[in-house]
Amino acid sequence: MSKKRLIGTEGQVHCPISRNLSLRPLPPSPSKLLEDFHWKSSEEAAVDTRQNIKEEMADVLFYLVQLADSLDVDLEEEVYKKLEKNNVKYPVSK
Repeated sequence: MSKKRLIGTEGQVHCPISRNLSLRPLPPSPSKLLEDFHWKSSEEAAVDTRQNIKEEMADVLFYLVQLADSLDVDLEEEVYKKLEKNNVKYPVSK
């Protein structure tokens, strides 16, 4: 995902999270996202609350991208590293 999509022309991040992330608690979006699945199966939740799930996922992604940017973390690189680590730890049996 391009950071240009999240950052405006003057460098303003289009997200309600402060640039000083160390002073901010984790936003409620991760737990709000899971609420949709609490009393329902994944399939039921996806049908009943699909729009809300998509919005909460976007909120979580905004926070994660901004946190990665603040900490100078290359998310794509870290995902590939984690996939490799998981492949070693949990190999697919043939």
